[in-house]
Order: sequence, then C-alpha cells, then structure tokens
Amino acid sequence: MNYTPADKSFIVNDGDVDLRPIRISLPEPPTKHSLIDGYGLDPKDQRFCRLEIPPKLDRLEKNSRKVTDERGKHKGAQYAPTKLRLQKEFWESMLKDKDFYKDEIDFIKKYWWHRLYGYWFYNHGKPTYITGWHFVYLNFWYMPDVRPDGYPHYRDRDRKEFLFHQYAYTCSETFENLDKSGWAVPNLDGTYDMKDTDGRISYGVIQPKNRRSGNTNKGLSIIHEIVSRTHGTDGAGIMSYTGDNAEAHFKQKLVIAWNKMPVWTLPLTTSPGSPTKIVYNVPGNEFNLIGLKNTISYAETGSSTFYDGKKLIACLPDESGKTETQDVDLRWQVLKNCLAQGNGALIHGYSYHPSTVEEYSKGGDAYQSMANKSSFYQREKVSDQTSSGLFRIFMPADEGLDKYIDSYGMSVIGDEPLPYQKEEGFTKTATRYLAGKRQEQLDRDTPESLSEYRAQRRLFPLKWADCWMGESGEIGFPTEKLTARIHELRKKSQTMPGNFEWENGFGSQVVWREDPHNGRYETSRLFLELANKRMRDIVWDPINMVDKETWAPMQPDRGTIGGDPFKFKSRQEIRKSYQKYGMSDGGIFALWEYDASLDGDNPRSEWESDDVICTYRYRPKTDDEFVEDILKCAIWYGYMVYPENNLTIIEKKFREWGYEGYLKYDIGPDGNMKQEPGTNLHTRNKQEGFTMMRNFLEYRCHKIKHINFLQECLDITNVEDLTNRDLLASGMVALLGSRSQYAKVMQRMNTIKVDASMFVQKYDY
Repeated sequence: MNYTPADKSFIVNDGDVDLRPIRISLPEPPTKHSLIDGYGLDPKDQRFCRLEIPPKLDRLEKNSRKVTDERGKHKGAQYAPTKLRLQKEFWESMLKDKDFYKDEIDFIKKYWWHRLYGYWFYNHGKPTYITGWHFVYLNFWYMPDVRPDGYPHYRDRDRKEFLFHQYAYTCSETFENLDKSGWAVPNLDGTYDMKDTDGRISYGVIQPKNRRSGNTNKGLSIIHEIVSRTHGTDGAGIMSYTGDNAEAHFKQKLVIAWNKMPVWTLPLTTSPGSPTKIVYNVPGNEFNLIGLKNTISYAETGSSTFYDGKKLIACLPDESGKTETQDVDLRWQVLKNCLAQGNGALIHGYSYHPSTVEEYSKGGDAYQSMANKSSFYQREKVSDQTSSGLFRIFMPADEGLDKYIDSYGMSVIGDEPLPYQKEEGFTKTATRYLAGKRQEQLDRDTPESLSEYRAQRRLFPLKWADCWMGESGEIGFPTEKLTARIHELRKKSQTMPGNFEWENGFGSQVVWREDPHNGRYETSRLFLELANKRMRDIVWDPINMVDKETWAPMQPDRGTIGGDPFKFKSRQEIRKSYQKYGMSDGGIFALWEYDASLDGDNPRSEWESDDVICTYRYRPKTDDEFVEDILKCAIWYGYMVYPENNLTIIEKKFREWGYEGYLKYDIGPDGNMKQEPGTNLHTRNKQEGFTMMRNFLEYRCHKIKHINFLQECLDITNVEDLTNRDLLASGMVALLGSRSQYAKVMQRMNTIKVDASMFVQKYDY
C-alpha cells in the first residue's frame, strides 16, 4: 500500500498574528507497521474505530451484576449491591477461571498498554498517534447527547489538544537563552536551544474556546484519568463560576460517564451510583484489598478558598472567563499551592482552564490577563515557568465545527474543501460558513446586528483577538476599524519605546533615549527640530490673582497632552479590573492637533496632523515621578498639559516647580479663564469625551499607530469601565482639551506681547 509517512511533530497556535506557533515532537511509529491498527486496509477505509469489547468480557460483567443483585435480595441489606461488590465479584470470577478468560485478560492488558503509552492507527493512509488520555476518552467517555451511540467521535482538533495536554503534563524542559524580560531568544536559523529542568515546569493549560466544543467533557475525562491512576492524595476538584455549575458538571457529565464505564476499567470504589463525590478506596475492613485513597469532588461555591490546604492531583476550574464574583487571579494563586509544594518548586498536580468569554465585562478581562501571562515563550528565570504557570493554546472555531468534519475526523476548513472532502459531499468549509454568518450581521448594519456580530466573534473565535472582543461597539466605537488596524500594526510596529530624560538633572534640556525593554513611553513622532522650545513668560495666576513669571512653551497651540493621574481604586473596581492591585496606572496621551498649514481643506480622514504621537501607561512609585514624566513630555513636544483634575497633583507640582505656563485652562462662554486647568471626567464631561473619541476613531483610526491605545478602545466594555482604561481616559482628556481656546490666546499673546490679565475676569476678595 502507498501510505503517507507519519508526522514527526505537530503545531498549535499557528497562523495567528497575536500568537507564536509551538511545534512539539511526536513519538516514532512502531517499526513493524503491521502493529498499527488498520494496516493492510485501503487508505480510504482507514479511520479510527472504537474498541470492540470481547463478548465474554461483556457477559462476565453482566453475570457479575446479576449475581450481586441476587445476593442482595436473598441475604439482606448487609449484602446490598454496590459498585465495590460488583468489582469484587467480577475479578474473583475472572481469577477463578483464568484459562477460560485468557484472551479477555490479554485484551485488558492491551487496553492498559494503550492507556499508558498511547495508540497508533492508520487514518486515511497516515500512521496517526493519539495519547492514552485521548484513547480512553474516545472509547469510554459516555455523553448521552452525542449521536448515534453516546461516545465521542474522533476529531483531529481533539488529537492536537490532547497531545498538548500530554506535553504540558510531562514538560520538564525550558529555553536555554532568555532576554531580560524572560522571552526566549532564538538562534539565527529560528530554532531554540532547550535544556532539561529538575522536574515539571507547567501546572497545565489555559484555553479560550468556542461554544459547545466539548472541552469541559475532555477536561473531566483528563482529571478522571489522572486520579484513577494515582495513589494517595486529596484527589481532584471541579470548580466553575458558581457552585451550581460545578455541581452540574459533576453530576450531569462526570457521574453519567463514570456509571457507563466497564467495571474492569475502574479502580476499586466505595461510591454509590449517584455520588456527591467519587471515592477510589476500600473500606477499612477489606484487609486483602488496597485502594487508591483518592477522590473527585466539586466546589460547592465559587469561592477562591474552597480547596485551600488540599493536596490536589488535578483540577478543572471551568469557565473562568465568566467568573465575576470571584477574583480569578486570587483563586488561581490558591489552587497553585494545592497543586504544588515549595511555592511551585515541586509540581504534583495538573489544572485545565477552558472558557468561553461570552460577556467580556463579566470576568473576561481577568481571564485574558491570565492567558497573557501564559505565553509558552516567556519564562521566569528562577522557576522556568510562565508567569501564570500555565501554557496557553488556541484552536480556531472552524476546526472541529459540527457538520464540517469529514469521515476521517479532519476539519473541512480553508477556502475550499479538499478533493476527497468534496467527494464526501462537502460544498463549503467551516471557515466560509462562520465568515458568512459574520458578514450577514455586518451587512444589516444595525445596532442589534452589530451587537450580534461581536457576539459571534466571541462565541466562535477564528483568531485569538476574537476571544477578547470587547463591547466598545455598544458605546459607538468602530470595532471593525479598530480590529483591522490592530491586526495591521501587529504585523509591523510603527512606534518606538523609550524614555524622556533630563540631560543634566531636573529642569535641564530633555533628551529622548530609545529603550525597547524598559521604555515607559511609545512614540510615533518625535519632531526633533521642535524639541525643547520653551521660554520664560508672564502668565495670569487665577488662584493668587497676579501675573506670574514661569516657563511656557513657545508654540503652545500645536498640541495638547492629556494627563490622567493614577489613583486608588475601590474594591469593586479592583474586582472588575484585570490589574489586581489597588491603584490605577498613570496615563499620558500627546495629541498633535490639526495643523491648517499642513492639511488645509483636506478631508479629516486624510490629514497628516490630528494624531496621537506619544502614549504612556505606567505606575511610577510616587506622584512626583509621574508628574515629572508628564513635564518632560510637555517640554520635549512644546505642548500644553490638560489634566484630569479629579486629583490636583499635576497642577500642584507644575505650579511648585515653576512650569505653570504649561497648564491648559478652559475659557468659558463669557471669555473668562477657569480657575483650574483641565477637566473632571464626571458624567457630562465623560459623555462629551466619549463622543469626541468616537468621532476621532471614526475618522482617524486608520492613521493611528499606537496599538496600546487602540486595544484599550477595543476592550472597553461600558462607560463605567473607563476607570480601568487609563490610556483611553488620558486620550479623552486630550481631546477635550483640544477644544480650549486658551493655547491660541497664549500664542497670540506671545506674538503681540499683550498682558494676560486682559483675557480674564479679576476678582476682589
């Protein structure tokens, strides 16, 4: 037969601009190909087939069940049928007649071989390997809603997922070379040097997924496999966003599958048919039997401390992306200590975190933060682990989509079905189907259809970014333009990270130093020829009601810097935020305002100016350090600063340091200058800020080069969520400040040397 050679490796996270692909080696197929199931068949007849349990083995279990039931009827309650009595009867009967059951014993041995070491079969002409976990799942994990027989069908998507789980569960290697930030450094040919570690370095896998992908059942089968083959721990735990949901997974999925498993596949158990937890052990009076002393339970609440203090061998924290009432990060920190000893030095357990992110405002941001900390290519140098301790995997929704899977378990994806898939009757692919569903909603172009479009992307993501699709469209932000521009910029960055620093101490010339690793600022334009253009000037002090000499920009009407100081958050804000500390970040947004001499009467969408040219989101150690960072940015660009004045630290420090001339004030309809610079993002100003930002993005999104700012615009869930989007808030402040005529007044004053007091209303006290 003309068979295809077996794959030597497999790849996950491939073809996604936001992810780096991971290639993992596969075992070599058996040297004797005749040992591979399906050998000798025509390739078109080769596919995965479930085990055929020998009839004698099936009859033995039925007879053992009958004997156990009859004994209970005739000998009283002390002999009531239990699973343990059934197991004892089964094995005692087999041992009494070993010769009669010789072939069946060999069958069980073969089953155990595949359970431990995996399974090879020919699939459409190619030797294909699946893990032992996957082998057991396909053969014995019963799901009543699966047609026609209640057992999983072979899917190539599942094959890759189980292979990745096996790698994560056994991984004891890391990258030889890391940069300062812990990112793996490749060789010139793109390969990586690896080194062995002292033990396991992964707690498990985190996986944002599409709806109804079967991952909860796969996760349950994995933790059952681990527990049913491990001796002497506190077992495994099932958690979800509520205790009721965890209970449903246990009773309506795990217990149903457990009750359908052949008796010869299970360890000895004292659990009844409808248990509140599955116990793999034997009673104390069974002196001749040894139990595993392990259990599988579910968390009765979503509390982060439910399993605190336990030594878990496995855990399934399901649907973490929907968890709102619990701190997902805190819960995971508790669970990590249940799955390891010595603060992670010795990992003994395994955890799987699958979740759809249906409502991004309900736990999605915290789950995304965990996923971002789970990049395979970024490691902590001390532990060799990722920041979260997990590896992330993403499978696009067109892989394994129901109705678009051929008879060999391969996904029908791409632009066109493969020739043999067309012969099987496929006329289009899952990729085309999902894209068409999205396009229908876009073509309707109504608020309702656009909301449904965003929901489609989250529930059936084709790209990693789809999983984190925020609700910014609900407040009018152009989500499609934002997404397209972000993808474009991720292919090729157009900003430069670095820092503005004093050349010779505070108040001296400001210099720019590029710093790819520790840069606080990201710039897209530096305007080197205009840097440090400042002068001593006389400005009106609205507080002390006097003219005051201060430093000021020479051309104050060129742009506005929005400054959003960091502040302490409420408990509720912390719970909803993806940052799990009690302070927000400081935000700086430098807006290059419309330049008539450059852009004239051109449409706004074609302007060169009217652009963000510098962004900053950082939390320095002190207020002074943050305000100093704003001042250096303002001096470099020669822009006035329009602060969010809920906190007055910017105004206070600028006045104290002699830079009051850089503060931008509003001028009221009566021509009077406001007493405080900047604005306060209360309800009215916040609404105006959202309106201005909506228009700015509509016209200018395709020109903006700062991906960090665009991402915040895409991720924001609602108006109240602005408190978690410090860069977006500073951008709104800058736009609000650009309306002020104060800078233009100051520029005219610089030109004609007029006393500033003529433009303000003076008061006598």
